[in-house]
Amino acid sequence: MMRTDMKKIYSSALLLLLGAVALTSCKDDRDSNPTLVQPTEFRITGSNATAATIDLENTKKFTVSWTLPTYTNFGASVIPTYIVQVSPTGAFTKEFVDDAEDNTGADYITLDQTFNSNKGAVSCSVLDGALMKLMGWKEMVQVPAKMQLTLRAIASVRDASQTDYGKITSSNTINITVAPYFMVDPVP
Repeated sequence: MMRTDMKKIYSSALLLLLGAVALTSCKDDRDSNPTLVQPTEFRITGSNATAATIDLENTKKFTVSWTLPTYTNFGASVIPTYIVQVSPTGAFTKEFVDDAEDNTGADYITLDQTFNSNKGAVSCSVLDGALMKLMGWKEMVQVPAKMQLTLRAIASVRDASQTDYGKITSSNTINITVAPYFMVDPVP
């Protein structure tokens, strides 16, 4: 009977020792793992749309490229979601929201496209449909022959349900000139 008690004591002591070793190694391992940090900036580095006027009716898309924001303390790979925003004023003070009661004073709109790399092919029809909503064009005569727009990109890390982790980071801006057209049925 005494031998059984001693075996239980030795087994318990051995389990405690192994548990302490395991917890110590986990603590050390945790110190070297990257942690998520909030980037303060990233930059649009170029676009094939800045040199000439883009005819939105006869062009399918144009590209915009940007730097990758740093989301971890060790520079580990994180794939953010990027979205392009457009403003005719360049102010980016009030966003146009489709289901808002009042969009009076809205000076920018977020395009309905997302990208997961350091460049995106912006659809000209999506951009034109967004301009129609933002500008409130109801008749063909309201659409200007040309207009200057300011673009910026926003970046965020999202989970599977498309919920943002942390804050959204905005890039610098670039200017482009477009020739919009009147869409009978704007792209949703």
